Amino acid sequence: MDDTLHTALRQAIGAHFSWQLHLKAGIDAGKAPMPAAQAHACDCCDFGKWLAAPEQQATLGDSVQFRVIDRLHKAFHHCAGRVVEQIEAGDAAAARALLDTEFKPQSEHLVAGLSKWLREASRGQAA
Repeated sequence: MDDTLHTALRQAIGAHFSWQLHLKAGIDAGKAPMPAAQAHACDCCDFGKWLAAPEQQATLGDSVQFRVIDRLHKAFHHCAGRVVEQIEAGDAAAARALLDTEFKPQSEHLVAGLSKWLREASRGQAA
């Protein structure tokens, strides 16, 4: 397996898993962990930058795994941005509701997809 792919997927799993903790801490503190625009931007995190890089687009962009993760990653950041918007608006109840009903499931989908891609790549079944 390509070490770059393996490293990117493992780091993305950990980084995106921890977002829930950062958002919950932001809700509890009444202070957004980052601006909403940054949370919405799927190309601001390290994994998003990796996904958007021309070399990844050229080598992996046609694979099913890449397209699925790209879609899930964008949806993840959209949900995160919506939670942060509510924190910035001072509506902790709405932020918590979004975190529980939309963000957590979206986060779980992304992490599951990343984990699946990592397993497939480790077995040589993926790009």
